[in-house]
Amino acid sequence: MRLVYALVPALLMPSLLACSPESKSGTDTSPGPETCPCIPDDVGGDMTPPSPGTTCGDDVCPKILVDDIADNQGTEVKNPDALTCAFDALQAKTPGVIRWSYKLNYTQYDEEGYIVIRDDGTIIRRNWGQMDLDYIATDSLHGEAPTDAQLAACTAMTDLVQRFECLRTFTITEIEICDAGWELLGD
Repeated sequence: MRLVYALVPALLMPSLLACSPESKSGTDTSPGPETCPCIPDDVGGDMTPPSPGTTCGDDVCPKILVDDIADNQGTEVKNPDALTCAFDALQAKTPGVIRWSYKLNYTQYDEEGYIVIRDDGTIIRRNWGQMDLDYIATDSLHGEAPTDAQLAACTAMTDLVQRFECLRTFTITEIEICDAGWELLGD
């Protein structure tokens, strides 16, 4: 299990570091581009999380909870039915919001995130969190949903944590950035 914790930074940080390294400034809190009107334009630049309450619709599933197993025995998906629901919603292109909470190594790594499934079948994904002294909020990325083959590959994974990782990191063909991300790196 210690190997898992040693690999975590290498597995987690690439998806978090995919956002623009530029910090945002200013005070504009109006929604993002016209095609993303439900994504607030967060000021960013500090450890304040982006607005998690998108106005894009109701949650289509319970929040997916991923957390440590007792006695430092790894990580587990605490509510597998929520993960199954999320993939079902993506496959059916059910409009609404999928959310998750991901805690690892007794909150040394702590992430929240969402996927918005839009009426037109495209999606918006964003995640944000803290690892040690670093805080990263990814771009709120609007793009094409994964293909049926990509979703099938994810759902074929028998390890639920790997299946969750597939959900939070699958490739999105970018249409636009609804709200730019930011990072604050500790010393």
